[in-house]
Amino acid sequence: MTKTRRIIHHACWFALLGPHIGGLVTLAKEMQSTTLTPGQFLLEILSILPIFIVLTWVIGGVPALLTGIAMACLPPRIYACVWQRVLICGAIGAAIASIVWLVFISAMDEAFIWMSVGPGLMAGMMMGWIVPSLPFRGETTQTYAVITQGPDR
Repeated sequence: MTKTRRIIHHACWFALLGPHIGGLVTLAKEMQSTTLTPGQFLLEILSILPIFIVLTWVIGGVPALLTGIAMACLPPRIYACVWQRVLICGAIGAAIASIVWLVFISAMDEAFIWMSVGPGLMAGMMMGWIVPSLPFRGETTQTYAVITQGPDR
């Protein structure tokens, strides 16, 4: 896969899935800190689920996109080693999420760690692990002619 194709592939997958992984981390933290029972909390989240999903994607889309681009530009030696790639993508995700949070929100309070760094770290690590194996990498193993005509006779 060429470098440009890898950048496009990773950026698209990160922007599509990354914010939702970060949203799950945010939900888990909020579930721990609320006084509601887990059932009540889930009912409350389900009542605002469409808005929550859209806001998660809008807020986390830019950091996820930038993290995907940064991951695609890793040196080949680091990119080839799964555990190094996962750790570095997590660190990049946390750093980019916190920088974007500070640029757009311009405030730092106690929720800062859970609203930017935690989701960015977890999403970066998860996506760094699964994105290289996701489809649409541009690697084809068979051509259309071989599939439709069968093997040579």
